[in-house]
Amino acid sequence: MIGLSKLVSSTTKEELAPIHTLSYSTTDINDLQGAYDFSFVDIDTIPSESRTTRTFDFFEEIVDDYDFELIESPEDKKESFILSVSLKDETGNIECGTVTAKPVLSKTGVSFDVSIKEVKGKKGKLKKFIRIFNTPRLLRGWYKSGHVLSDGQIHLITYRDTKFEDFTWVDFNGFDITKEKPLDTDNKLALDKIGKTNSLFCWTKKNWPHNVDLSYLKGTEKHKGWLVCDDGSGEKADFIHVININGEYHISLVHIKASGSGKDTRQISVGAHDIVLNQAIKNIRNLDRTLFLEAVKSKVSATTENLVWEDGTQKNIADFTKFLSSINARVNPHVVIVQPHTRKEYHANSNHLLVRKQLDTLLHNAKYVVASVGASFDIIGSKK
Repeated sequence: MIGLSKLVSSTTKEELAPIHTLSYSTTDINDLQGAYDFSFVDIDTIPSESRTTRTFDFFEEIVDDYDFELIESPEDKKESFILSVSLKDETGNIECGTVTAKPVLSKTGVSFDVSIKEVKGKKGKLKKFIRIFNTPRLLRGWYKSGHVLSDGQIHLITYRDTKFEDFTWVDFNGFDITKEKPLDTDNKLALDKIGKTNSLFCWTKKNWPHNVDLSYLKGTEKHKGWLVCDDGSGEKADFIHVININGEYHISLVHIKASGSGKDTRQISVGAHDIVLNQAIKNIRNLDRTLFLEAVKSKVSATTENLVWEDGTQKNIADFTKFLSSINARVNPHVVIVQPHTRKEYHANSNHLLVRKQLDTLLHNAKYVVASVGASFDIIGSKK
């Protein structure tokens, strides 16, 4: 596991490692208990040399086709992840059954003893899903005991006791916080519909920068500045925003992640933030102005070249790069995370929870790494 000091010293390298808190691997899991969060890793944070085509094609297929929800583990299965698994479907998810995955440690890392309880007729689908447990490095999990499943190992984490109170709370009313990107009628990605659906990408297009309540953007006019959607392979962020405020330029790399749930009862989730924070840290090298300009110029594609707006009017990527080349004033870099899973009310009353301490530690570490390259760090949660 990579320590924070190594992350800070590596911020100029071509590929940045994901965020990890201070921790050590453990071979004693007798105290492992209270699994409360489980997720898949962000595939882009895994070094390319570690990938095999068959494994990662299968991984992407599982991510695209299945949903799951973690169920609280009973006392006799306190170390296990218990997942309610369903197939994604346009008319509503189709239940497949329950998976119980018990971690087992060896000298080479963690493996899983997996059992299933299938819904009638869905055994094959459920058996396909559990093949993902054959590759533990693709999985992330958190325990109330302070343990974390990461990089195919079980780690015991040392958490800070310092609260992170720097959330910006936004009202996402009218938008589906579980829907990250716009989709067409066939449920396929449709970036040309940005601004026309109720996804978080569309929320960004309609509300940036004038209605996001970030301190450095307060008082800005509606749709002021350049907004660029950079979604896709090699992206620097989901959106890039550049604006001139009082003679100084502000460049924001905006990273967006859909909430794991739209319910008003949703609680804090470390996993909901882990992937998007790792994406942000991996890309902070792009805040270097020269590297940023070169990266934008090299990434002109048929799918994103026209996802560019100046003061709300559609432009193209060539217009944006020409504008960037003309900047000759001070540039202030910002990293912004949009993750509406965290609710203001629940967050305010969660100081006593270990999961809050775990999330606070993750956010403090992210803020520290971002600050090491001279940028500000902001995270947007849900006001409701």
